[in-house]
Amino acid sequence: MTNGRMRGLVTTILGLVAVALSAQGNVTVNKGPKVDVRPGPDVLYTQGTSPLLENVGIWQAVPLMVSGASAYRAGEFLYQDYLYDESGAYPDDPGYSARNNADLVELRLKPTESGTAVRLTLNSMQDFAQIGVTIALGGVTTQPVTVPHGAGARMPADVFVTVHGSSGDIIKQGVTQPQVPKVSVDAKRRQVEVLVPHAVFDSRGKAVRIGAAVGLWDPAADAYRPQSAGAAFLNVAFRYAEPPGPGYPIAWGNVQQTAALKSGDLSPFFATVDFKKLAAKAGDDMSGQVGGVPVSGTLTRMYASRFEQQQGRGAPARASGGGNPRVCRQPCDAVVELSGQLQPYSLSVPPGPSPAGGYALVYSLHGCGANYRPGAAPNRFDALVVYPEGRGACHWYWGLSAVAVFEAVGDVMRRYPVNHDQVFITGGSMGGYGTYRLSALWPDLFAVAAPSIGCTAAETGWTGPGAPPQSGDAAVIHNLAPSWRHIPISSSIGVYDTTCHTLSSRMLLSELERLGYRYEWRESLKAHAGPPGASGGFGAQGTAPDASANPFIGREVTRNPARVTYIYSVKSDQRAFGLNTDHVYWLSGITARTTTGPAPLGVIDVLSHGFGKGEPEVKPMERAFGLGYTVQRRDWTAAPDQPGADVLDLVATNISAVTVDVARARVSCNVALNVASDGPITVTLAGCK
Repeated sequence: MTNGRMRGLVTTILGLVAVALSAQGNVTVNKGPKVDVRPGPDVLYTQGTSPLLENVGIWQAVPLMVSGASAYRAGEFLYQDYLYDESGAYPDDPGYSARNNADLVELRLKPTESGTAVRLTLNSMQDFAQIGVTIALGGVTTQPVTVPHGAGARMPADVFVTVHGSSGDIIKQGVTQPQVPKVSVDAKRRQVEVLVPHAVFDSRGKAVRIGAAVGLWDPAADAYRPQSAGAAFLNVAFRYAEPPGPGYPIAWGNVQQTAALKSGDLSPFFATVDFKKLAAKAGDDMSGQVGGVPVSGTLTRMYASRFEQQQGRGAPARASGGGNPRVCRQPCDAVVELSGQLQPYSLSVPPGPSPAGGYALVYSLHGCGANYRPGAAPNRFDALVVYPEGRGACHWYWGLSAVAVFEAVGDVMRRYPVNHDQVFITGGSMGGYGTYRLSALWPDLFAVAAPSIGCTAAETGWTGPGAPPQSGDAAVIHNLAPSWRHIPISSSIGVYDTTCHTLSSRMLLSELERLGYRYEWRESLKAHAGPPGASGGFGAQGTAPDASANPFIGREVTRNPARVTYIYSVKSDQRAFGLNTDHVYWLSGITARTTTGPAPLGVIDVLSHGFGKGEPEVKPMERAFGLGYTVQRRDWTAAPDQPGADVLDLVATNISAVTVDVARARVSCNVALNVASDGPITVTLAGCK
């Protein structure tokens, strides 16, 4: 069905006056038990587990899950590195097909009776014989010394411990004969454990400097594989102040690392470990100290996803204009760029104690070519701002890319008190598309949606209905617009934007006007440029809502509206990923009759007279002008009171079944049903059995 025909059908169905049909024909009414349906997709409420986070043997401490941080826990010293942050290249070799083999996740130290135990966890482990790790212990002088085995790097050390596969050596300064350490490799957990005997390096009762780095190992040469320039390492530990990269796109948390590897001097990256504290098993997250676990500001966090397509990385995907060799029509079944189980995200936490009712929450989605690291933009709203990583630079928030958003938010919800009535979503460019899409599919999650220079179809350059969308009809936003009945849309666009095309954006504005929905529409005299979001909406990407710039800020999530309008997108109902779209507000079990075609949709519109509320009126348009921009907006009057009645008016097309929660809809089990449907439909009254 074409976009134009679908919009016409939506207009017709939503404009019908509901009429009562006889139960013997099109309508079957069932009564069933109460159904407790939470807003949003199921994946928001599920938690993944990963063997990479497991402890066996002597190891007991709970992982930090915050990158660029260290702590003392349960008699262990823990350092958490960044994910997918290697600086360098992998050879075209099956042993490196994950292209993530040198990615350090965590490093731990623990004193034992016989020596110092060190455990490293890698993000990917295909063949550890082709990976090398060097640990630098001590350093009687601050002058760096040459790292052995052709590493091409320097750092202070009394002892260098190098491990590759199940073997390695310990080289002590001034001692000609290397020692052989005890090494064990756990491929399932992708962990390597090495014991440094006290006889070689005695850490007891001392404050010990430690450094570490990971690189590619050449078994034939018994040395590190060199990179094209600088050190042979790809990942360096103990980076406590890695900034986001300058400009747009944003780097992957490896700016300082890249510069150091180029020079070969790794001296700036180290930790000083207090072995007296370890022996006492004192717990200390060192919050507020350099290298400690931060409690406010922008944190780089990680979580275990429920999904791992393969170790490491799949093929990168970018917009077709960026030279993507595989434009993948949605829903896309290709392996995502960040295909491993551990996934990163950033979280901005306001200083001070949490609010009594919990934090307001903002989803902030990155654009194509960017990532989860937001830069140094201030948090201008007293809220938790979540910056999910969409499983790669440009996957358009379908499938695992959308899963990543909800898994990151779910991780935040389990760790922080959240005010679920104050939840907002924003993002720029591709993140603006994601804002449109996720708020239309799960509107009962959000109070306001604020896309900034957002695309209205997956991929870029789409001019609007009449032109074929690169990623398929199912990826077009316009047909989902009726689902925004209870979400004000605060959108900002660039007038000369040919990436997220101005024409298609203005057609979406016309759709909001036709529907009589609430919106704020800001147009800037700019083309599409990064970083996105500077023209309005909730503020620039990387910031939270600015109440002074947006009249809809302060609104709360609508939970039980008198009228529910929803577009059920069959292809968006990706249940294998926990992305079920079959419920909204007090409706659930939504099922489409016809599921074939390029973009099968169902339309359902239900008005409950049990609330005693009439339809709000649309206020006159307001306009504002500023230097280089224009704004127009519409709001509603308050819904008028009217006599309540035990009646539901239901209008549907291509819907074969729906369940109504009668308590939330404020009707009884004997409710009168007025139904207009284009085919047979089963209505189940939940809470009536």
